[in-house]
This record gives sequence, structure tokens and C-alpha cells, in this order.
Amino acid sequence: MKTILIIDDEYYFRQAMIKYILAFQDEYLVIGEANNGKIGIQKIKELHPDIILIDITMPQMNGFEVIEYVKYNNRASKFIIISGYDKFEYAQKAIQLGVQDFLLKPITRDNLYACLNKVSNLIDMEKEREHHLTKLSQIQYSSKSYLRAYLASQLTQENYELENLSTLAKEANFSLTKDYYAVLLFHVRELPSTWKQEDIELYYFTINNMVGDLLDPSVGFISFTNMQKSLCLILAMDTLHYNNYQIWLTEMFMQITSIINKNDGYIISAGTCYSALEGIHSSYIEAVSIEQYCLFYETYGIHYYSENSLKMSDYAKVLVTEEFKRQLLLAMRQNNKTYISNLIDTIFDTLKLSELFPDTFLLQINNILLIIIDFATECGIEKTLSSLHNFAVSKLLTIYSISEIKQHILDIIFFTVVQAQSTASPSNHKIIKKIKEYININYINPNLNLEIISQTVDMNLQHMCFLFKKYTDVTIGNYILQIRMEKAKDLLLNSTDNISQIAEKVGFEDVGYFSKCFKKYYGVSPKNYITKSLWKT
Repeated sequence: MKTILIIDDEYYFRQAMIKYILAFQDEYLVIGEANNGKIGIQKIKELHPDIILIDITMPQMNGFEVIEYVKYNNRASKFIIISGYDKFEYAQKAIQLGVQDFLLKPITRDNLYACLNKVSNLIDMEKEREHHLTKLSQIQYSSKSYLRAYLASQLTQENYELENLSTLAKEANFSLTKDYYAVLLFHVRELPSTWKQEDIELYYFTINNMVGDLLDPSVGFISFTNMQKSLCLILAMDTLHYNNYQIWLTEMFMQITSIINKNDGYIISAGTCYSALEGIHSSYIEAVSIEQYCLFYETYGIHYYSENSLKMSDYAKVLVTEEFKRQLLLAMRQNNKTYISNLIDTIFDTLKLSELFPDTFLLQINNILLIIIDFATECGIEKTLSSLHNFAVSKLLTIYSISEIKQHILDIIFFTVVQAQSTASPSNHKIIKKIKEYININYINPNLNLEIISQTVDMNLQHMCFLFKKYTDVTIGNYILQIRMEKAKDLLLNSTDNISQIAEKVGFEDVGYFSKCFKKYYGVSPKNYITKSLWKT
């Protein structure tokens, strides 16, 4: 059974969560609650919950500050953010802090249960791994391969006790006094989905043995399989091997990949060589960064950090332009799926060629999401808009490659367009009403035109004209003329103004043109209209 702590400043929301979780009482138990971050930290210290459901915006300490505090103090609790806000920067911050999941309010019992199960499975996997390592220590690392794996995993950590690892390194026959150290990650993308962790470890055990056979005996190495299902290798070498490090390393892995027949499906990411043992952690972080970059762009082969580091720092490009926004909105309004697909293909090709680092890439994707949200808002599909936010933010937390992101963006667009087509949109009527109200107030302006009106209602001019004609069966230009003529008729009958003054009051600078329009509209000139009206009276 997993224990749960709820941290949220809304009392009734906490009670609702407790009620939901009671339905899963055989698997989960709420052991405490807190109404702000400060009290939440005290509860965490006292209760040591397995899972923490936490809001972002709270008094005294916000959710992110609580998460940072807990992570800094190396507590094992897993976090699920529950928030009513779906801001993209929240999702980014959650990713950076290693939050396990992100749920948007309102929350259903089924969504909560699925999320809890996902985090529970992760906890079980980590506990199993910790139990495994504990067991190794209890039997005094009788298996040398496990001993070396444990040493490798410890050396990649930022903080470790060198004194404690010295004896371990000696038993594992790994030198801690070599000239240079570097970390490599070997990752195969196409491993069978049915493989369990032990299958993956067996596969990498084979790779590990090949590395041992092909490496020069003077180059030491240890390895372990990390949580990202990558084989992590730590190399220890002298200055001679450091000088041509990339050459012999590339040759060795070309031999390995030719043997295992994975020439197109593997990623080898190599961190920088460091002259101090403390540099192993930095080299590991670099290798992880390269691996994430290559997975994201689906780029295979051998990659060295020094070759890619410059590409990761480009945060200045704005590639989702106003012209792209205009074209995508137009395509969505027209329900032109082919045009939509072509636009998305083009922008993703552009983004891919720019080789942005994943975080920067996602900022560009956020701009596309904002366009889709603009369209959903314009069409008045509020329920769809809520689902869209939930879908988009949650998916961006778990997506690993560009092709997956592109497919999800297309799914979101087509889903939104279908909803817009099938829903009678009250917002269209609101837009028509807004246009009419603006014309009724500003018909006196002789410069009133379609461009001014489209800017006022913040809508594409062509789409505005299409909607107005669709819902009123009259063009905007004719509607303006209708209002002006009706006002002119009223003034002719009920005011003492002359025809020139009336023309000016209804938006005509040229009295002759006014008279021409009036005669065309009513079939009689303004002067004759007054005469006929007086005669009838």
C-alpha cells in the first residue's frame, strides 16, 4: 500500500481527493493533508509519504518551492502536481524538477487512479532496484559484475564518499588514479517492447562483454544500466589513449554495431574526457544531454559532446511567425486538412533543420498550441479548449521525439477542427453582434472600412466577411450602407438639417455621392423623398 499526502490550499478540494482515494483503499492511504507549502514540508518530514499530491499556487510556499526543498534534501517522495493552471512554463518547470505527473483540475476519479498507478509502478521499480543493491551489500558484493555496476552507478552521482568507494574500486579492479575519465551511453531505440528489465540487462551484458574484448587492456572500464534503459560505460585511460580517444572509440563501436546488426538503431553519446575523478559526474550529465538530443531528433550513430554543445545554446530563434499563424488559422477555418498537414510538415522541417535543443524546440511548439487555442476560443468550444489544454500539457511531459510531437500536434488540430465543425458556435454570433454594434456606433466615420472593423474584432478580414455573410445573408459593406440609409431617412424626416449636413452625419463626405446612394437604395432622391413625405403628411 502506498501512502499519500495532499497539499492544497482549497479545503473542499482536499476533501474531494480524500473521498476519491477512499475508493482505492486497498492500494492507497491518505496519511495527512496541509493547506500551505510550509505546513506541507513539516508533514513530509513527519510522515514520509510515498506520493505527494500538490498544488502550485499556495500561500507561504508555492508547490515548486516545496518540491525543490524535498529534492534538495534527498527525500524519496514522488510528486504529482494538481493545478487549475495549464501554463506552458509550469510544464517546463515540472520537467526540470523531475515531477512524476501533472494533472489539471477538474480531476475525475479515473484520471486520479490512473496517475496514482503510474507513480506507484515507478516507486515499485525503484524499490526493487534499491533492494537489489542492498542485497548486494549484504552479501558483500560476491558477484564481481554487480560490484562493478554498483561502483559505476555511484561514480556518476554528484556526491559520493571517495573513501568508501576506494575499497570497492580495488575489489572491482577499477583504477581511481588514471589520467582521464569519460562516460559513454549506449542506447538502442528498437528494443522489443515486451522485454522486461532483466532482458534489457542481459542484452547490455552482451554489449558489455564485447567492449571488454575489444578495449585495449590498459583502458579500464565499468558499467551499469540506468533508468533510461541505456548502458552506461565509465572509461579510465592514460594520456596516450586520451590523445586519439574519438578515433579508437568510434572504430570499436562500429565493430560492435556490425556484430549486433544495429547500424541504424543505436545512439552512442560520449561526454567530455576529464582529468579528475570528480569529472565523471559532469561527463555523465553531458552524455545524457547528448542522448536526449539524439532521441529527440531521432539521430543515430556516435555523437560527442564537444560537437553538439553549441547547438544546445540557441534560444533566440522565433520560427513560428505571424504569417504561419495567419495561414494555419485560415486552413483550420476552412477545414482544409491537406493544407493543415502541409503547413505542419513545413514548420517541423524548419524546426528540425534549426537543430534547437529540446527545451527551445518545445517553446516553438507552445506558439503553435497558442494558435490552436486562439481558433478554439474563436469557435466558442470551451469544453474542447479545456480538453486541449489537458491533452497538450500532459503529452509534452512524456514525448521523446519530434515525430511523436508532430503527430500529437496534428491530432490536436484535427480534433479541434472537428469539434468546431460539429458544434453550433455561440461565439460566431457574438462576433456578428460585435461587428454590428461597432458599425451602429461608428457609421458616422467616413473612413469606416473592412480593415478597421477586422482589427477591432481581432479577426482575419476574409474570415470575418465570410462569417458575417453566412449568418446575416448580407455583406458587411451592404450592412454599413443599410445603417447609413436608415439613419439618413430618419434625419430627413425628423430633423431640420439640410441634405449636406445629413450626409456628413451619416458618414458621407460628398453630398452628391450621398444623394446617388440614397436614390439607389430608396428609388428616390433625398430632396424628392422629403417632398413626397410632406405631401403625404
